[in-house]
Amino acid sequence: MATGIPQSEPPPQVVLYHLATGHYISRALCLAAKLGIAELLKDGPRQFKELAEATGTHAPSLGRVIRLLVSVGVFEGYPPRIDRSLASRGAAANDVNMLVNTGGRQRSEAEFRALYRAAGLALGRIVPTQARVSVIEGVSAQ
Repeated sequence: MATGIPQSEPPPQVVLYHLATGHYISRALCLAAKLGIAELLKDGPRQFKELAEATGTHAPSLGRVIRLLVSVGVFEGYPPRIDRSLASRGAAANDVNMLVNTGGRQRSEAEFRALYRAAGLALGRIVPTQARVSVIEGVSAQ
């Protein structure tokens, strides 16, 4: 809807961000379609746990997919903390990346240590970042 207010161009970093993460949205849409999420939400928002039970998925991971889709306006009616801000979109995109590319598997530190050990490595340290991810350092087990 035109408001008569001229629209300004988004800053270059926003344009680059959208180019870099646009595929997350298409993957999330594809996943939501495969799981039948729109049909499950036809009567309004439902708890992520309830949706996960209905689709046989991991509730926190499915919630991340839905949060991404809310952040771009696909679904509505969820709490205001799930918004369309760039920060929410970035956090949701990271979450969807994990779900789509790794099957939604969140691992504990103990599980990462076991994976590293099986590969002949040791988990050196976990470095938190300002983002919603951490850097996990692997070192030679010898």
